[in-house]
Amino acid sequence: MVCLVGRNGAGKTTTLRTIMGYHRPRSGSVRFHDVPLHERRTHEIARLGLGFAPEESGIFPDLTVAENIEISTWTRPGGRPAAERLALAYEIFPVLKKYGPRKGPEMSGGERKMLSIARALALDPQMLLLDEPFEGLSPPSCPRWPRASPRSPSAAMPCSSPSPTFTTCPTSPRVST
Repeated sequence: MVCLVGRNGAGKTTTLRTIMGYHRPRSGSVRFHDVPLHERRTHEIARLGLGFAPEESGIFPDLTVAENIEISTWTRPGGRPAAERLALAYEIFPVLKKYGPRKGPEMSGGERKMLSIARALALDPQMLLLDEPFEGLSPPSCPRWPRASPRSPSAAMPCSSPSPTFTTCPTSPRVST
């Protein structure tokens, strides 16, 4: 697990959005498993195995909860079977199963956050980028994916803190900027 820690405005969200191709780096490069990301489009980066749950949720409002999660299995069709990936997303956020037919705008902010993370998990990512992952979630709703599956992805999460630091776990894939 990698956590990017810093005060508000320190660039945590910008860093994640740059990794995912929403922004271009001013200098240097962004690589994942020695593959340059800074020259790729966002959907190409997702196909390489990077899942992203943005701070503002980024769900598709016209799709149902079930469709929002399933769309990730279409984006990255390789890896584990789609049914297994969907089962993991619903195992981590079981409340989403009963919300399957709801549309995005019919959900609370915390529920949309869960949906955003579940959709990123259904991508079957090698690395999961979570921007403010627990904002709006009640403590019982916070995911426990490292224990949920032996194939759970590594995660990178920005957290707010007065002093910026960057920590990494030896099992995390290297992302260099």
